[in-house]
Amino acid sequence: MKGKFFETIKLKDGQLELLPYHEKRMQATRSFFYGIVDKINLSAIIEVPENLREGVYKCRISYDKAIRDIKFYPYEIKKISKVLLLEIGESFDYKFKFEDRVFFKNALEENPDVDDVLFLSNGHLTDCTYSNVILFDGFGWATPKTRLLRGVKRQHYIETKMIAEKPVSLEDINKYKEIAFINAMRDFEFIYDFELRGKILHLTKTEISNF
Repeated sequence: MKGKFFETIKLKDGQLELLPYHEKRMQATRSFFYGIVDKINLSAIIEVPENLREGVYKCRISYDKAIRDIKFYPYEIKKISKVLLLEIGESFDYKFKFEDRVFFKNALEENPDVDDVLFLSNGHLTDCTYSNVILFDGFGWATPKTRLLRGVKRQHYIETKMIAEKPVSLEDINKYKEIAFINAMRDFEFIYDFELRGKILHLTKTEISNF
């Protein structure tokens, strides 16, 4: 049986990252939908194969009331150079990490000339199809307050004060100099200079080693 929700956990050199954040989100989801309040100890449940002790892999957990499946996959950062800004109003709700991602899949398939889609809600930036967005104004990094999903990496960076949560409207975007995309698998491997042409952000990649 396939689960209704999923978590993607970064496995780097044999270590599973940000487990408390994943556990907290899973617990909140199970409590909301099923009234289950018991805690999940992922470190006791996930067994990392010996042949995956070096390098970066994606650990995908499928669950509903209980964990249904755990799988590991190779991981490579998706390269992007063009991002479409797409207004969706308040018609789409993704507060929970559902396995049903048809909305995101359709947005990409309907716009094959871009690498990703950045959704707007009433003119305010939210998230891309697979990541939270962060922007640099020359002084610090901000992430849109009108996010779709409370990403674990986003939450970690907010709590450690590496980024700040702010309202970011389309009119505000030219106040920012750089953009980056973060999720459980992505850190600051790449940041991008960008230029908005019409409804498309054109990105120029800059590689960095540390943040």
